[in-house]
Amino acid sequence: MHQVGDDKGTIPPSFLIDYPVRVAIEEIEFLEKGLFFTNPALERIVRSRVVETVIAWIQRLIPKVRLMITSLRQKIPGNPPARLRYVKPVLPADSPLAQRAARPRIWIDLTFTYRSGDRGGIARVARELAMAAARSGLALPVVIENGQLRPYFSSPGHDENLVADETITYVVVDIFWDFLKEYLAIFDALKSKGAKTVVCVHDIMPLYVPSFFGNYFVSLFASTLPTILSASDGCIAISNYTASKVRDLISHRNIRPIDDYPIGSFPLGANFQADARGRVRSELKDLFARNFVFLSVGTIEPRKGYAVTIDAFELLWREQIDCHFVIIGREGWVSKALRSRILYHPEFRKRLHWVTNATDAEVSFAYERTYCLIQASITEGFGLPVVEASRMGAPILASDNEVFREIAGDAITYFKVANPIDLSVKIKASLAERPKAAQIKYVSWDESLALMVARVHAMFSHEKAATVRGAGWE
Repeated sequence: MHQVGDDKGTIPPSFLIDYPVRVAIEEIEFLEKGLFFTNPALERIVRSRVVETVIAWIQRLIPKVRLMITSLRQKIPGNPPARLRYVKPVLPADSPLAQRAARPRIWIDLTFTYRSGDRGGIARVARELAMAAARSGLALPVVIENGQLRPYFSSPGHDENLVADETITYVVVDIFWDFLKEYLAIFDALKSKGAKTVVCVHDIMPLYVPSFFGNYFVSLFASTLPTILSASDGCIAISNYTASKVRDLISHRNIRPIDDYPIGSFPLGANFQADARGRVRSELKDLFARNFVFLSVGTIEPRKGYAVTIDAFELLWREQIDCHFVIIGREGWVSKALRSRILYHPEFRKRLHWVTNATDAEVSFAYERTYCLIQASITEGFGLPVVEASRMGAPILASDNEVFREIAGDAITYFKVANPIDLSVKIKASLAERPKAAQIKYVSWDESLALMVARVHAMFSHEKAATVRGAGWE
């Protein structure tokens, strides 16, 4: 692998060691300062050999306890006691999906989104695809209940168990690792009827940058992804980059013969029209009424590169350059030190701002009003904020990684991955002359679903070789 700057979109080999080490050290130092250094007596107790041994055993037990909890969660039936019941969205009677004479042959699974009520990340993608299915009738959203597949939407006369046959292709577009046993059982049942099964992979970063994630999740992901890839008939990824990573993983780990396992890709959609009419808090309106307000969107976690962006702004603030940095995203994993850095930063709520609970309407408003979007991600499965911000007319500064190159080409300004000095230079240049609005080719969620359906159909047709491995935008 070459250095960034030599080849577009590549990551320096030293970086995959240096940056994770920095994150780990910051987390350890934060915990030590918070727990020990404020109380010398407590520090002496915790540093004792007996206590260290006990802590080590507890750390070993934590993943086992979590796996046990996950196993218990998987045994909860699809129609659990009242306190755990899940709410289905209502399918309008006049929607194209409700009006179809026959059910679509592509079934997309949203079990995690349905059970968890989560609205961010992968759950958001799954929900958008389900709504696109309701509008277009191209696919049938489904969930697992009591070991059976049933419609995701509530619709009079259409809530019975679904019966599959050889014409059906079942695509898990949602999080799969929490309910793997249930998915494997569904796979077996569908295959016995001649149906095909496909898993959607959003990224495989926990396998090649494990220090960016918690140990428990890395262990869980490392065990479940190869299992579901081995059990499924095909894979659909959300970018060509992610598809290539899946292909490499299968080949390098000998998960299954790669030649008879179709792997395709499709782009995610970008559509804020329905949400832009919502209410925006006055605090956000006042914030984005200021000059030179830069924005980043995404969960607070290591691979998003927020520490790099804050470093860059600190360089500018030391030069008395007046500009603001706004983060919109919830707190994630391996981020205690970064959270503390933000909340106790001398510029917090002055020129450094963090919004943890923004609605879709407020995110849309921020995209429209920002001076420039900054996405410093080390790596991504797709990079939805870049596409969404482009759609809203925002200029974009982004780290020079392969995914952003794939979806944005030369339409945005790049800076070297994890390089705050280069980012500060690019920010300063943008203050002298604002970059043009990014003109990134994007698709709507309806088009995204249509492309996914077409790619999945092609996986098991004679045109497979010509279509499945094509570019995500075609």
